[in-house]
Amino acid sequence: MRYAPNKIFMLEDGQYIEISYEYYQRLVEENSMRRFWLFGGMLMEVSEEDYIQMNREKSRMQYQFKMAAKMGEFSYDSISTDEFDGALILEDHNPDVCEIVENQIMMDKLREAMKELSEDETELIQALYEDNVSEREYSREKGISHTAVQKRRQRVLDKLRDLMGG
Repeated sequence: MRYAPNKIFMLEDGQYIEISYEYYQRLVEENSMRRFWLFGGMLMEVSEEDYIQMNREKSRMQYQFKMAAKMGEFSYDSISTDEFDGALILEDHNPDVCEIVENQIMMDKLREAMKELSEDETELIQALYEDNVSEREYSREKGISHTAVQKRRQRVLDKLRDLMGG
């Protein structure tokens, strides 16, 4: 073992008890049949079956890493740093085709619905949403109250929603 673990626990009557590193070393020197496994900086006594299973899993992982390296594969985690997440390389930056199609269908419906609006309604929507005129500016230009513009805008939006089918 390269360094002393933070804590060591052994099983005694089905309960874990903490032991000293010196006591652990004595158990090892005596060739005790106790099996320990390192978990998060702590040595924990495990059953013979668990010890065998964990060693198999460890060997399997080492073999997989060895074969991956031999085949030229690498882990994206290996290129991760504090500033960069290697898994971000895997993100698909292409636009979602379904979203594009849905947006196009909605835009077509909106164009058709806009044809059903009166001249005043169309002018209001174009000013607010295409020309980015604020409601306050629009109310000053038209000489009407801001509240009237808000109510008119809401009525037109409700009408468009109904014309578009929902």
